[in-house]
Formats: sequence, structure tokens, C-alpha cells
Amino acid sequence: MYNLTRQEAADLLKMSTRNVDRYIKSGKLRHKKEGKTILVNTDDINKMLGGGKVNQEIIVKSKEIKEEKEITSKDIAVKTENSRQVDFIYTDLKKIIEEKDRKIENLTYTLAKVEENLKNSITMVEFKKSQFLLEQSRESLEKDLEMEKKKNNELEVKIKKENKMSMIFVSVAIIALILLVIVWFIKV
Repeated sequence: MYNLTRQEAADLLKMSTRNVDRYIKSGKLRHKKEGKTILVNTDDINKMLGGGKVNQEIIVKSKEIKEEKEITSKDIAVKTENSRQVDFIYTDLKKIIEEKDRKIENLTYTLAKVEENLKNSITMVEFKKSQFLLEQSRESLEKDLEMEKKKNNELEVKIKKENKMSMIFVSVAIIALILLVIVWFIKV
């Protein structure tokens, strides 16, 4: 049966209409809409009140009690039951918030890791560009090395020729000196 408004349900459950809306949204309270008015299922309110029956008399009495502001043993029992329900709701909400906090913390940690990886990584285009430049510089160095090796070989050949020429010159000079010494001894 859908015969309680949001405000009446909130009054019976001793909570705000905003909390009633949250319960409706989470599916704990069934509802239907008639025009602009939202009506809440009485059976769901009964379950939340611990199985007690809600009927029009209780609704009228709760309104009268509210208007008269008289505290009776029934009100105290209802308030005690409502405080238990509020405690239950509070613990449920606290657990949900803790779970969401853990999820947020995990997501924050994961996001920080991803951001760090992105900071330390380079794009594929930059990587390919650097590889291309390295390849070009390596080829250039290899060409320069080959040219230097050729120059080195040419210098070695030139030095060997000069050494041979020097040896021949020194040999000719020694022979000439020996001949001079021989000729000088023969004349003397």
C-alpha cells in the first residue's frame, strides 16, 4: 500500500525527508508518484520500524502527538526504536563511507603511479626520432672512422718509405765516410 507521503514517512522514522529520499533512491523504500506527490510503501516502513503495523490510526496519532508535544511511554518506545534505526543507518552509512574512502585512496594511489610513469616515459614519436638520430650519428662516426683508418694506413706507408729512404741515406753516408777515411789513409 502506498499511502504515506515522504514527510509522514520521515516523521514516523524520525528522520529527515532527505534521508527518506536516500532510502527511496537506494531501493530500501518502494514508492510511487501521484502527480507531484511521492507516496511511500507502508510495508517498507513497517519493516524499518521493526515489523510493527502502520495504519491510518498510527499516522493520525503520530500527527496528534507531534502537535500536542506530549511524551508518553509509546513515544519513548518509538523514539528508542527510531534511535536504534538511526544508529543502524549511521553504521551502514559509516561503512559505506569507509569503503568509498578506501576506493578513493586506492584510485588516488593508482593515479599517482600512472602520472609518475607518464612523467618518466617519452612518447613513441620522440623515441623513434631519437633512434633515428642515433643511427645517423653512428653511421657518420663509422664513415669518419674508416676515413681515419685510411689516413692512418697512408701515413704508415709514407713513414715506412721515409724510414727506408733515411736508412739508405745513412747507409750511403756511412759508406762515403768509410771511403773518405780509406782514401785519407792511403794518401798519408
